[in-house]
Amino acid sequence: MPRATPRGVAAVLALALGCLVALNGVARLALDKAGSNLAYGLTDQKWALLREPGSFDPRTVVLVLGDSAGNQGVDPVVLGRVLARGGEAGAGVASATGNAPRVLNLCTVADALAVHDAWMLSRWIEQHGPPAEVVLVHTYDMWYRRADAAPAAAMLARVPVPLWEWGGLRPRVRLSWERWALLLSSRWAPMYAQDASLRELLGSPARTWERVTTRAGTIWQSVDKNGFLSASQARPVAVERDTRGHLGFLRAHTREFTAFRLSEDNLAGLQEIARLGEEHGFRVWLAAAPMYRGLWESPAMQTYHGQLRARLRRFDRRHPSVGIVLSEPVRFEMHQMQNADHTVETAAAEYARVLGEAIRRGREE
Repeated sequence: MPRATPRGVAAVLALALGCLVALNGVARLALDKAGSNLAYGLTDQKWALLREPGSFDPRTVVLVLGDSAGNQGVDPVVLGRVLARGGEAGAGVASATGNAPRVLNLCTVADALAVHDAWMLSRWIEQHGPPAEVVLVHTYDMWYRRADAAPAAAMLARVPVPLWEWGGLRPRVRLSWERWALLLSSRWAPMYAQDASLRELLGSPARTWERVTTRAGTIWQSVDKNGFLSASQARPVAVERDTRGHLGFLRAHTREFTAFRLSEDNLAGLQEIARLGEEHGFRVWLAAAPMYRGLWESPAMQTYHGQLRARLRRFDRRHPSVGIVLSEPVRFEMHQMQNADHTVETAAAEYARVLGEAIRRGREE
Protein backbone atom coordinates (compact mmCIF):
# COMPACT_ATOMS: atom_id res chain seq x y z
CA MET A 1 0.00 0.00 0.00
CA PRO A 2 1.57 3.33 -1.05
CA ARG A 3 2.42 5.74 1.74
CA ALA A 4 0.40 8.94 1.91
CA THR A 5 2.43 12.07 1.30
CA PRO A 6 1.62 15.59 2.47
CA ARG A 7 1.20 16.65 -1.15
CA GLY A 8 -1.21 13.79 -1.81
CA VAL A 9 -3.26 14.52 1.29
CA ALA A 10 -3.44 18.20 0.33
CA ALA A 11 -4.58 17.26 -3.20
CA VAL A 12 -7.33 15.00 -1.85
CA LEU A 13 -8.51 17.68 0.57
CA ALA A 14 -8.47 20.31 -2.18
CA LEU A 15 -10.48 18.01 -4.46
CA ALA A 16 -13.01 17.31 -1.69
CA LEU A 17 -13.34 21.00 -0.92
CA GLY A 18 -13.78 21.83 -4.61
CA CYS A 19 -16.50 19.19 -4.96
CA LEU A 20 -18.24 20.54 -1.86
CA VAL A 21 -18.15 24.11 -3.18
CA ALA A 22 -19.41 22.99 -6.58
CA LEU A 23 -22.26 20.95 -5.09
CA ASN A 24 -23.32 23.86 -2.89
CA GLY A 25 -23.22 26.13 -5.94
CA VAL A 26 -25.48 23.76 -7.87
CA ALA A 27 -27.76 23.46 -4.85
CA ARG A 28 -28.00 27.24 -4.54
CA LEU A 29 -28.84 27.57 -8.24
CA ALA A 30 -31.55 24.91 -7.99
CA LEU A 31 -33.05 26.51 -4.88
CA ASP A 32 -33.03 29.97 -6.46
CA LYS A 33 -34.78 28.66 -9.57
CA ALA A 34 -37.16 26.09 -8.11
CA GLY A 35 -37.23 26.50 -4.33
CA SER A 36 -40.52 27.16 -2.58
CA ASN A 37 -39.20 29.41 0.24
CA LEU A 38 -41.33 32.51 -0.33
CA ALA A 39 -39.36 34.62 2.17
CA TYR A 40 -36.11 34.12 0.27
CA GLY A 41 -37.81 34.69 -3.08
CA LEU A 42 -39.39 37.92 -1.86
CA THR A 43 -36.09 39.24 -0.55
CA ASP A 44 -34.37 38.53 -3.86
CA GLN A 45 -37.13 40.20 -5.88
CA LYS A 46 -37.35 43.30 -3.70
CA TRP A 47 -33.59 43.90 -3.83
CA ALA A 48 -33.71 43.45 -7.60
CA LEU A 49 -36.37 46.18 -7.75
CA LEU A 50 -34.30 48.40 -5.48
CA ARG A 51 -31.26 48.07 -7.73
CA GLU A 52 -33.15 48.47 -11.00
CA PRO A 53 -32.09 51.57 -12.92
CA GLY A 54 -35.01 53.98 -12.64
CA SER A 55 -36.68 55.79 -15.50
CA PHE A 56 -38.44 57.97 -12.93
CA ASP A 57 -37.84 61.14 -11.00
CA PRO A 58 -36.52 59.92 -7.60
CA ARG A 59 -38.18 62.90 -5.92
CA THR A 60 -41.57 61.38 -6.75
CA VAL A 61 -40.91 57.96 -5.22
CA VAL A 62 -42.74 56.84 -2.09
CA LEU A 63 -41.07 53.76 -0.62
CA VAL A 64 -43.12 51.27 1.37
CA LEU A 65 -40.89 49.17 3.64
CA GLY A 66 -41.91 46.50 6.09
CA ASP A 67 -42.84 42.84 6.33
CA SER A 68 -45.06 40.36 4.50
CA ALA A 69 -48.26 41.91 5.86
CA GLY A 70 -47.30 45.07 3.97
CA ASN A 71 -46.01 43.13 0.99
CA GLN A 72 -49.46 41.61 0.47
CA GLY A 73 -51.46 44.41 2.09
CA VAL A 74 -50.37 47.65 0.34
CA ASP A 75 -51.46 48.03 -3.28
CA PRO A 76 -48.95 50.59 -4.62
CA VAL A 77 -51.16 51.73 -7.52
CA VAL A 78 -54.08 52.55 -5.23
CA LEU A 79 -51.82 54.25 -2.68
CA GLY A 80 -50.21 56.35 -5.41
CA ARG A 81 -53.62 57.44 -6.71
CA VAL A 82 -54.77 58.53 -3.26
CA LEU A 83 -51.54 60.41 -2.52
CA ALA A 84 -51.77 62.22 -5.87
CA ARG A 85 -55.18 63.62 -4.91
CA GLY A 86 -53.80 65.70 -2.03
CA GLY A 87 -54.67 69.37 -1.74
CA GLU A 88 -52.16 72.20 -1.28
CA ALA A 89 -50.53 70.77 1.80
CA GLY A 90 -50.97 67.22 0.58
CA ALA A 91 -49.45 67.66 -2.84
CA GLY A 92 -45.87 67.89 -1.66
CA VAL A 93 -44.58 65.14 -3.93
CA ALA A 94 -46.39 66.25 -7.07
CA SER A 95 -46.07 70.00 -6.59
CA ALA A 96 -42.29 69.86 -6.28
CA THR A 97 -41.86 67.88 -9.48
CA GLY A 98 -45.00 68.21 -11.58
CA ASN A 99 -45.31 64.42 -11.58
CA ALA A 100 -47.60 62.03 -9.71
CA PRO A 101 -45.87 59.92 -7.05
CA ARG A 102 -44.63 56.45 -7.88
CA VAL A 103 -45.15 54.04 -4.99
CA LEU A 104 -42.77 51.10 -4.72
CA ASN A 105 -43.56 48.26 -2.31
CA LEU A 106 -40.26 46.88 -0.95
CA CYS A 107 -41.76 45.00 2.01
CA THR A 108 -40.20 41.61 2.73
CA VAL A 109 -40.73 39.54 5.91
CA ALA A 110 -40.91 40.21 9.64
CA ASP A 111 -37.81 38.18 10.55
CA ALA A 112 -35.65 40.66 8.60
CA LEU A 113 -36.58 43.32 11.21
CA ALA A 114 -36.50 47.11 10.91
CA VAL A 115 -32.73 46.69 10.53
CA HIS A 116 -33.37 45.42 7.00
CA ASP A 117 -35.69 48.36 6.29
CA ALA A 118 -32.86 50.73 7.21
CA TRP A 119 -30.37 48.87 5.03
CA MET A 120 -32.71 48.95 2.03
CA LEU A 121 -33.44 52.64 2.51
CA SER A 122 -29.76 53.49 2.78
CA ARG A 123 -28.95 51.56 -0.40
CA TRP A 124 -31.84 53.24 -2.20
CA ILE A 125 -30.50 56.67 -1.28
CA GLU A 126 -27.00 55.72 -2.42
CA GLN A 127 -28.25 54.54 -5.80
CA HIS A 128 -31.21 56.82 -6.58
CA GLY A 129 -31.16 59.69 -4.10
CA PRO A 130 -33.63 60.38 -1.27
CA PRO A 131 -37.25 59.31 -1.77
CA ALA A 132 -40.13 61.73 -1.35
CA GLU A 133 -41.55 59.80 1.60
CA VAL A 134 -41.12 56.47 3.38
CA VAL A 135 -43.93 54.35 4.80
CA LEU A 136 -43.17 51.57 7.31
CA VAL A 137 -45.85 48.87 7.52
CA HIS A 138 -45.21 46.17 10.11
CA THR A 139 -47.28 43.56 11.85
CA TYR A 140 -47.45 43.82 15.63
CA ASP A 141 -45.28 40.78 16.43
CA MET A 142 -42.28 41.98 14.46
CA TRP A 143 -41.28 44.65 16.95
CA TYR A 144 -40.10 42.35 19.76
CA ARG A 145 -37.89 40.16 17.51
CA ARG A 146 -34.09 40.15 17.74
CA ALA A 147 -31.35 39.78 15.15
CA ASP A 148 -29.57 37.23 17.34
CA ALA A 149 -32.21 34.59 16.64
CA ALA A 150 -32.11 31.78 14.11
CA PRO A 151 -34.92 33.05 11.80
CA ALA A 152 -33.49 36.57 11.68
CA ALA A 153 -29.93 35.38 11.02
CA ALA A 154 -31.17 33.16 8.17
CA MET A 155 -33.09 36.07 6.60
CA LEU A 156 -30.27 38.61 6.96
CA ALA A 157 -28.01 36.09 5.22
CA ARG A 158 -30.17 36.58 2.14
CA VAL A 159 -29.34 40.30 1.88
CA PRO A 160 -27.32 40.62 -1.35
CA VAL A 161 -24.59 42.79 0.13
CA PRO A 162 -21.05 41.32 0.30
CA LEU A 163 -20.06 40.55 3.87
CA TRP A 164 -16.97 42.77 3.56
CA GLU A 165 -19.36 45.71 3.12
CA TRP A 166 -21.40 44.90 6.24
CA GLY A 167 -19.14 47.08 8.33
CA GLY A 168 -20.59 50.10 6.52
CA LEU A 169 -24.23 49.08 7.03
CA ARG A 170 -26.19 50.96 9.68
CA PRO A 171 -27.36 49.85 12.09
CA ARG A 172 -24.90 47.08 12.79
CA VAL A 173 -26.21 43.79 14.08
CA ARG A 174 -24.69 41.95 17.00
CA LEU A 175 -24.76 38.18 16.52
CA SER A 176 -23.39 35.35 18.61
CA TRP A 177 -20.85 32.99 17.06
CA GLU A 178 -23.62 30.41 16.71
CA ARG A 179 -25.78 32.85 14.72
CA TRP A 180 -22.85 33.93 12.57
CA ALA A 181 -22.29 30.27 11.73
CA LEU A 182 -25.95 29.96 10.76
CA LEU A 183 -25.77 33.14 8.67
CA LEU A 184 -22.67 31.98 6.81
CA SER A 185 -24.04 28.50 6.20
CA SER A 186 -27.34 29.95 4.98
CA ARG A 187 -25.46 32.05 2.47
CA TRP A 188 -22.76 29.64 1.28
CA ALA A 189 -23.77 26.13 2.37
CA PRO A 190 -27.39 25.58 1.30
CA MET A 191 -26.85 21.79 1.33
CA TYR A 192 -26.68 22.14 5.11
CA ALA A 193 -28.90 25.15 5.78
CA GLN A 194 -31.71 24.29 3.35
CA ASP A 195 -31.59 20.51 3.42
CA ALA A 196 -35.38 20.13 3.75
CA SER A 197 -36.00 22.22 0.62
CA LEU A 198 -33.36 20.26 -1.26
CA ARG A 199 -34.96 16.96 -0.24
CA GLU A 200 -38.25 18.26 -1.63
CA LEU A 201 -36.61 19.11 -4.97
CA LEU A 202 -34.71 15.82 -5.17
CA GLY A 203 -37.85 13.87 -4.32
CA SER A 204 -39.54 15.01 -7.53
CA PRO A 205 -36.92 15.52 -10.26
CA ALA A 206 -39.48 16.00 -13.05
CA ARG A 207 -41.32 18.75 -11.19
CA THR A 208 -38.03 20.39 -10.20
CA TRP A 209 -36.86 20.46 -13.82
CA GLU A 210 -40.19 21.97 -14.88
CA ARG A 211 -39.81 24.68 -12.24
CA VAL A 212 -36.24 25.45 -13.33
CA THR A 213 -37.14 25.69 -17.03
CA THR A 214 -40.67 27.19 -16.94
CA ARG A 215 -41.16 28.47 -13.34
CA ALA A 216 -44.30 26.31 -13.15
CA GLY A 217 -45.56 26.15 -9.58
CA THR A 218 -43.57 29.22 -8.47
CA ILE A 219 -45.17 32.01 -10.52
CA TRP A 220 -47.59 32.76 -7.67
CA GLN A 221 -44.58 33.98 -5.69
CA SER A 222 -43.78 36.75 -8.16
CA VAL A 223 -44.36 40.41 -7.36
CA ASP A 224 -45.46 42.93 -9.98
CA LYS A 225 -43.39 45.81 -11.34
CA ASN A 226 -44.26 47.93 -8.27
CA GLY A 227 -43.31 45.19 -5.80
CA PHE A 228 -46.86 44.11 -4.90
CA LEU A 229 -47.73 40.45 -4.31
CA SER A 230 -51.45 40.12 -4.98
CA ALA A 231 -53.57 37.24 -3.72
CA SER A 232 -57.11 36.59 -4.90
CA GLN A 233 -58.30 33.66 -2.81
CA ALA A 234 -59.28 33.91 0.85
CA ARG A 235 -58.29 31.04 3.15
CA PRO A 236 -60.67 30.93 6.13
CA VAL A 237 -59.20 27.72 7.57
CA ALA A 238 -55.70 29.22 7.49
CA VAL A 239 -57.01 32.42 9.12
CA GLU A 240 -58.53 30.43 12.00
CA ARG A 241 -55.37 28.36 12.45
CA ASP A 242 -53.10 31.41 12.32
CA THR A 243 -55.31 33.28 14.78
CA ARG A 244 -54.99 30.44 17.27
CA GLY A 245 -51.22 30.65 16.90
CA HIS A 246 -51.23 34.41 17.54
CA LEU A 247 -53.41 34.00 20.63
CA GLY A 248 -50.96 31.41 21.95
CA PHE A 249 -48.11 33.87 21.31
CA LEU A 250 -49.97 36.62 23.16
CA ARG A 251 -50.73 34.40 26.16
CA ALA A 252 -47.08 33.29 26.36
CA HIS A 253 -45.78 36.85 26.22
CA THR A 254 -48.33 38.05 28.76
CA ARG A 255 -46.96 35.46 31.18
CA GLU A 256 -43.33 36.20 30.41
CA PHE A 257 -43.35 40.01 30.31
CA THR A 258 -45.14 42.63 32.34
CA ALA A 259 -44.99 45.02 29.36
CA PHE A 260 -44.21 45.05 25.65
CA ARG A 261 -40.51 45.33 24.84
CA LEU A 262 -39.21 46.90 21.66
CA SER A 263 -36.05 44.98 20.73
CA GLU A 264 -32.77 46.86 20.57
CA ASP A 265 -32.32 45.81 16.94
CA ASN A 266 -35.67 47.22 15.87
CA LEU A 267 -35.09 50.40 17.86
CA ALA A 268 -31.72 50.83 16.14
CA GLY A 269 -33.38 50.29 12.75
CA LEU A 270 -36.03 52.91 13.50
CA GLN A 271 -33.43 55.37 14.72
CA GLU A 272 -31.38 54.99 11.53
CA ILE A 273 -34.45 55.46 9.34
CA ALA A 274 -35.44 58.56 11.32
CA ARG A 275 -31.88 59.90 11.03
CA LEU A 276 -31.92 59.44 7.25
CA GLY A 277 -35.26 61.24 7.08
CA GLU A 278 -33.92 64.18 9.06
CA GLU A 279 -30.67 64.31 7.07
CA HIS A 280 -32.33 64.17 3.64
CA GLY A 281 -35.58 65.99 4.41
CA PHE A 282 -38.26 63.33 3.88
CA ARG A 283 -41.04 62.16 6.19
CA VAL A 284 -41.27 58.65 7.62
CA TRP A 285 -44.78 57.38 8.26
CA LEU A 286 -45.44 54.47 10.64
CA ALA A 287 -48.52 52.33 9.97
CA ALA A 288 -49.88 49.25 11.70
CA ALA A 289 -50.39 46.37 9.28
CA PRO A 290 -53.86 45.08 8.41
CA MET A 291 -55.33 42.44 10.73
CA TYR A 292 -58.18 39.94 10.97
CA ARG A 293 -60.96 41.49 13.06
CA GLY A 294 -61.39 38.38 15.20
CA LEU A 295 -57.77 38.57 16.37
CA TRP A 296 -57.92 42.30 16.99
CA GLU A 297 -60.96 41.96 19.26
CA SER A 298 -59.27 39.55 21.67
CA PRO A 299 -58.49 41.12 25.09
CA ALA A 300 -54.89 39.83 24.93
CA MET A 301 -54.35 41.66 21.62
CA GLN A 302 -55.86 44.86 22.99
CA THR A 303 -53.43 44.80 25.93
CA TYR A 304 -50.33 43.93 23.90
CA HIS A 305 -51.06 46.31 21.04
CA GLY A 306 -51.83 49.13 23.45
CA GLN A 307 -48.34 48.76 24.94
CA LEU A 308 -46.82 48.67 21.46
CA ARG A 309 -48.66 51.87 20.46
CA ALA A 310 -47.48 53.66 23.60
CA ARG A 311 -43.87 52.73 22.87
CA LEU A 312 -44.03 53.86 19.25
CA ARG A 313 -45.65 57.15 20.30
CA ARG A 314 -42.69 57.84 22.58
CA PHE A 315 -40.36 57.26 19.66
CA ASP A 316 -42.49 59.46 17.39
CA ARG A 317 -42.38 62.41 19.80
CA ARG A 318 -38.56 62.36 19.85
CA HIS A 319 -38.03 62.33 16.08
CA PRO A 320 -39.39 65.20 13.97
CA SER A 321 -39.11 63.25 10.71
CA VAL A 322 -41.41 60.49 11.99
CA GLY A 323 -45.20 60.47 12.12
CA ILE A 324 -47.70 57.75 13.05
CA VAL A 325 -50.55 57.62 10.54
CA LEU A 326 -52.20 54.31 11.47
CA SER A 327 -51.63 53.51 15.12
CA GLU A 328 -54.19 50.69 15.05
CA PRO A 329 -54.60 48.03 12.37
CA VAL A 330 -57.25 48.37 9.69
CA ARG A 331 -59.49 45.40 10.44
CA PHE A 332 -60.83 42.94 7.86
CA GLU A 333 -63.18 39.98 7.90
CA MET A 334 -62.19 36.36 7.41
CA HIS A 335 -63.33 36.28 3.79
CA GLN A 336 -60.86 39.10 3.05
CA MET A 337 -57.80 37.38 4.51
CA GLN A 338 -55.35 34.56 3.80
CA ASN A 339 -54.11 34.44 7.37
CA ALA A 340 -54.38 36.72 10.41
CA ASP A 341 -52.46 39.61 8.79
CA HIS A 342 -52.28 38.81 5.04
CA THR A 343 -55.04 40.29 2.90
CA VAL A 344 -56.48 39.37 -0.47
CA GLU A 345 -56.10 41.93 -3.25
CA THR A 346 -59.47 43.68 -2.74
CA ALA A 347 -58.67 44.24 0.94
CA ALA A 348 -55.15 45.41 -0.01
CA ALA A 349 -56.73 48.07 -2.20
CA GLU A 350 -58.95 49.18 0.70
CA TYR A 351 -56.03 49.23 3.13
CA ALA A 352 -53.98 51.31 0.66
CA ARG A 353 -56.86 53.77 0.34
CA VAL A 354 -57.16 54.17 4.13
CA LEU A 355 -53.38 54.44 4.46
CA GLY A 356 -53.15 57.08 1.74
CA GLU A 357 -55.87 59.20 3.31
CA ALA A 358 -54.13 58.92 6.69
CA ILE A 359 -50.85 60.10 5.13
CA ARG A 360 -52.61 63.06 3.53
CA ARG A 361 -53.98 64.02 6.94
CA GLY A 362 -50.51 63.58 8.45
CA ARG A 363 -49.06 65.98 5.88
CA GLU A 364 -51.58 68.62 6.94
CA GLU A 365 -50.50 68.52 10.57
